[in-house]
Amino acid sequence: ERFDSRPLEDYTRWIHQILARRIDTCPERSRRYFRYLSTTDTLLHYRSMEGISQTLSQMAKRARYDSGMEKADAVLLRRYPKLEEGFELFFPELVRFASGERRLVTLRPQAEPAFASSGV
Repeated sequence: ERFDSRPLEDYTRWIHQILARRIDTCPERSRRYFRYLSTTDTLLHYRSMEGISQTLSQMAKRARYDSGMEKADAVLLRRYPKLEEGFELFFPELVRFASGERRLVTLRPQAEPAFASSGV
């Protein structure tokens, strides 16, 4: 809630709605993952270290090799202050970039369908 005015529950619901509207453009494997994300509310669980740890453990079990992901939460905790500092510097830049891209998309004229110029 430091980075968006909405409560996290509302924000994750909004993200799920955006993904649901575009699910047909995704490969089948991504669609299955999206359904999993939606039914388990995984994004909301990332708010806590416990939720992140659980996800990392599940990912480690699915990995085809010994990834060590189940131990990554300890590394995350140890490096959290430095990661947070970097994110605090990066986030305003990300917002500026996204705002600029959004303006470009809304200003860009809609492309004509390919058949429009062929005289069909």
